[in-house]
Amino acid sequence: MNYTTKSTLSLAIAIVFSQIVHGALWTSGHGDLGIGYEDGGLELHWHLGEDNEPVTLNGTTSPLGPEGAEYDPNGIRPKLSNLTENISGTSYYIFPATENPAVPFIGFGTEELNAADWTGNLTLSLTGASGPGSFALFDIDSFGQVTTLMDSSDGFSTVDSITLAPETHTHYTWAFSQRGIYDLSFEVSGTHSDGFVTDIATYTIVPEPSTAGLILGVAALALTMARRRVS
Repeated sequence: MNYTTKSTLSLAIAIVFSQIVHGALWTSGHGDLGIGYEDGGLELHWHLGEDNEPVTLNGTTSPLGPEGAEYDPNGIRPKLSNLTENISGTSYYIFPATENPAVPFIGFGTEELNAADWTGNLTLSLTGASGPGSFALFDIDSFGQVTTLMDSSDGFSTVDSITLAPETHTHYTWAFSQRGIYDLSFEVSGTHSDGFVTDIATYTIVPEPSTAGLILGVAALALTMARRRVS
């Protein structure tokens, strides 16, 4: 096996391993970028499938129980599909603010917080984004009026933020200018009865097929390379 073949196979296997290590692929069903309070601090996570709503993870669709299930930010990877929408003259790949079975239905949830423990609202800010294009969060009302809540294309500042009241839940349109892998970094902060608290986390959005599909792809690649060596 020559160096190029070894390198290609190693890269393909590394991609598969990365898919397995970095959590389940979330392709449909309701879930939230959840905000909790644990051990004296805020905690960002994924919160999927409350009220026994089915969620599809790694190709398997099932309910996750009446309370749903929580995952670390790197434990779940929402899949960015080919669902597109024209927003203010630009075409984006989106997770819409209304449920669509083609993609995950992603909201923002603070139901785990007790409103009596907090002074005012919490602030969730976009502090970083990497990917082949830009990421934006839009609020689109029933008349089609668009409000930009976050936008990575012009840097990051205090305007790239939303306010969330404790014990609430809301949905906005997640929009990506190009398909590809995106790492989105968020910071949440607020004033608890114990004092000011904050947390940061990075969430990954991916366009890849399932892990099984990648494994089959690696197998096909290995077979192709083997055939080439024989010939």
